[in-house]
Amino acid sequence: MEQLEKIEIIFNTICDTLREDQNEVKETEKKTRKRNIVLTRQLIMTFACLKTKLTLAEIGKYFSGKDHTTVIYARKTVNNLLDIRDKNVTKKYKACEITVNRAMKVYDNSMSVVVTSLEVYINLLFMFENELNVKYPGSKYYTNKVLKITK
Repeated sequence: MEQLEKIEIIFNTICDTLREDQNEVKETEKKTRKRNIVLTRQLIMTFACLKTKLTLAEIGKYFSGKDHTTVIYARKTVNNLLDIRDKNVTKKYKACEITVNRAMKVYDNSMSVVVTSLEVYINLLFMFENELNVKYPGSKYYTNKVLKITK
């Protein structure tokens, strides 16, 4: 779940940075081969490989069921364009890199706040259980969830 949220953040961030229509990039309505849309999609796939632990197949599936080889090709294309120092691609890549890093930092900070909030909530539940000598039915469930999140 967390990795899918990360790819969604990467997708939204890059589409906003490059000012591209999200439906066109994801190909939800119709397929397109416009160069700017294709490059945006390739950049998103490249950053998804770098910033998430998703498999190539999972990243491809996110884009309306693309194959894992499409993701490999996207990474190779972006890397080749960066190697030959294509000014347009380099400029877009650096802009995306900055905004994606910021977005991921905000996401990681918010996740730590959520985990901390859950821990406080669970401690309060246990405190009230002990004081009132009453068992809250969901406390074991939440404790197990927090333990899984924090590991």
